[in-house]
This record gives sequence, C-alpha cells and structure tokens, in this order.
Amino acid sequence: MATSPLFEMLNDLNSGKKDLLSSANEKQYIPFVINRFVGGSLDCLYYAIQMNQVPESSKRLQYDYYLYLIPKRKRYVKWIKAAEEKRLELIKEYYGYSRKKCKEILPILAESDFDFMETYLDKGGQKGNKKNPDK
Repeated sequence: MATSPLFEMLNDLNSGKKDLLSSANEKQYIPFVINRFVGGSLDCLYYAIQMNQVPESSKRLQYDYYLYLIPKRKRYVKWIKAAEEKRLELIKEYYGYSRKKCKEILPILAESDFDFMETYLDKGGQKGNKKNPDK
C-alpha cells in the first residue's frame, strides 16, 4: 500500500531531509497538518510557534523552513486531541444537544456538574464501581 505524499513529506522533514515538495504534489501539502505535527514534538515546538506567526507564508517557504531547521531524528508524535472532548461528549449525551450547542455551554458548567453527569450516565459494568444517584 502506497503512503500519502503528505505523510511522506512529514517523514522526510523528520528523518529523510530530501526535498520532496514539488509543484505536482504541492496541493497535497497542508500547512495546518504539518504545523500540528511539528508542534507535537517538544524539540520542534518553537519552530511551529514561529511558523504560526506568519500564516501568509507560501507552502514552499514553510516546507523549506522546517526542512532546514528541524534536527534530523525519528519522531513519533501522537495527534493532539482537544482536552475538552470527553466533556463535550458528556454534555451531548446528558442533554442531547448538538456539538455546536455543547461548545457554547461548556464554559458555563462547573467541575461538579461534570462529575454529576459522569456519575449519572455511568452504565455500570466491571470498569467502575460508581452508582447512579437517581436509581
């Protein structure tokens, strides 16, 4: 199975150090994904922050910036997920709201509200020993 040119470029920025960006595959280069990947590694975080300060830069400029600045090394970066994802799912299940509505009310709720929702929505089983307060 052939890998995507985007992932080949990500791998190349880290360890290959060959210039894989061409006019043919420039459309597949997604600056947001590249910045997110580079920012996920602690030793490259500064480079990603600097690049985010100039969002109008061309794809070629960004690629060259990372190609020549990032130290050659194998990096295994997990994709960063939003910390509030679990809380959004709790609100969604408890109130039956849409994702957009959940994001609107997220700042209003307190920590104790999330604890209550988690306890209330606990379905039992062997994972936890929590009991529903209303049952």
